[in-house]
Amino acid sequence: MNKSIIYVLVLLILTLSCKKNGPNTFSNKYTLKPSNDSIVIRIGNNSKNLSFYQQYFRLNNTEYLALLNTIRNSIEIYDLNSKVLFKTINIQKEGKNTFGDLMGFHIVNFDSIIIINILPKVIGFVDTAGVVFKKFKFDEDINKKRIKTTIPWGGQRPFLIGNTLHLGQIWGADESSGVLTETGQKNCPVDVSIDIQSGKSTLSQLTYPEELVGENITQMSVRRVLGYKNSFVYNFALLKNLFITSNHKDFNKVSIESNYGLILSELNKADIKKSIYENVSHDEIVDLLYDEFREHYYVLIRKRNENLGRNNAINTEFLYPDCFILILDKNLKYEGEVFFPDSIYSFKMVFITPEGIYISEDHVKNPSFSEDYMRFKLFKLEKL
Repeated sequence: MNKSIIYVLVLLILTLSCKKNGPNTFSNKYTLKPSNDSIVIRIGNNSKNLSFYQQYFRLNNTEYLALLNTIRNSIEIYDLNSKVLFKTINIQKEGKNTFGDLMGFHIVNFDSIIIINILPKVIGFVDTAGVVFKKFKFDEDINKKRIKTTIPWGGQRPFLIGNTLHLGQIWGADESSGVLTETGQKNCPVDVSIDIQSGKSTLSQLTYPEELVGENITQMSVRRVLGYKNSFVYNFALLKNLFITSNHKDFNKVSIESNYGLILSELNKADIKKSIYENVSHDEIVDLLYDEFREHYYVLIRKRNENLGRNNAINTEFLYPDCFILILDKNLKYEGEVFFPDSIYSFKMVFITPEGIYISEDHVKNPSFSEDYMRFKLFKLEKL
């Protein structure tokens, strides 16, 4: 074959390879465009503009945002229409109407609010006066298997489907020094479903994916979201994949598509302090959100800090992570990614409404930060 022809063929192959595996492999079809709309709410001295758990809901044509106040052991419900505090529900730790530490909640209506504690494992029901009128424990499932529920915040928030409450599970392979074995993998169910009428609990048949066998899962986080057609989408921090299930009996695996070069931590450090710095110097999926109004997923990814020095406040990296948002369609295929200026937005305070996605502007390093206000900027999903 003529040398010039060979040269052209080689050049063509290299060109196609670069197009396939280069930095812009995936084309942006959608973006999150900032609007002129925002929500500003003045808050009291006992409230914070950072909460580890929030829930947006709508009742009687009024939009609400409920926040967990762990210090006051209460639920704060804000009226988003009038932008004021609507109600504070205080949960008693002691006395006749006691429940204990409030770790999570789910509001269906104001007559029956589900509240959750995991130490001990208790589900309760309260009204807006904070009166606990029903509660039950869920230490074991119907087959006497141990339940190990994680803290139901962020990417492990509770989900209610009909009369069934779903809570995520977390396992650390304690029996094998943190390294997941084939036997151990079969005993790591990812979900417990609780019938809120009978109080009966059932651990899922579905367990941690087999790809984790041989990995140290001691500090591995698990994120999940209830998404399209009531399917659950999971991410296991050590794996650059999303796992989807519609029945909690089997997984379908989808690779995470992004033009950003994700570098995830292997989390194999035995020293806890070293593990923290290892985590911060790598990317991390911190939350999965589903936009039911537009049938899209948002993957919130904390960007790695490779220049972490001694003067950096390590807590700030976790409490106020600088993130970008990966936009996926209802089938978890790439639709776009949006990058934000550092130290402006607080990505632990994000919620979705029919108008779009609201992101807190209360990053502690934001020059306009104030402890007296909660501020949310509206971003709208737009096709490019």
